[in-house]
Amino acid sequence: MMFHYYAVLAIAALSCSSTRFGVVNAQIVGQFSLEFTAVFKPAGIAQKLFTELSDPETSILQGSILSTSGLIYDPNNVAIKEVAGQFAGGVQPFLNPPDISADGTIDGQCTATSVNEEEGKILAHSCFFNICAIEADDCINFYSGSPFVYAPALDQNQLPPSYPGTIIGGTGVFEGIEGSVEVITVAGREFTSQTSSSGDIAQRIFLNTNFEFLERRKI
Repeated sequence: MMFHYYAVLAIAALSCSSTRFGVVNAQIVGQFSLEFTAVFKPAGIAQKLFTELSDPETSILQGSILSTSGLIYDPNNVAIKEVAGQFAGGVQPFLNPPDISADGTIDGQCTATSVNEEEGKILAHSCFFNICAIEADDCINFYSGSPFVYAPALDQNQLPPSYPGTIIGGTGVFEGIEGSVEVITVAGREFTSQTSSSGDIAQRIFLNTNFEFLERRKI
């Protein structure tokens, strides 16, 4: 599993190599930061909406779920470019080079836990995600249960706000990991109708963690 990463030591930030590696060992030392870009293709994006019992034709936001499954890359290998169309943010992600291999996987879902149905606005959400190495059981798990003010029905070109999360555990070499997460959506979909959309979602994901990655190998 590879991350574009840098270690934060006291007042100095030391930039590390962006060569693709998989972690084979990790040591808990100090405070470190990881950064990567997640890309979600349409096949890995699913949204579930519910309806009023008294009016099955009316969708409601409360309890709606957005599930996403995608791949993670070194940020240097994903270009965010302006594109024609009505894509949220006006941009889309492009791999550079186009055939670059992914460095890991990411999957999870967010549920709207507090909403304003009259304004079509989400006020808070609850999210669970797994970030895993390819072909390995090394995973980082994080949770977010935070305010999340977002009204996609009012402005379909609007990107959702960033949100924080907490690392709640890990498996494999990440057992014992702790820290925090920040998720920033930098590219979104184009809604072609009320029931369909196209395009990719791209997110920049930042982790502050107690792990330093010492030994590495290419995937």
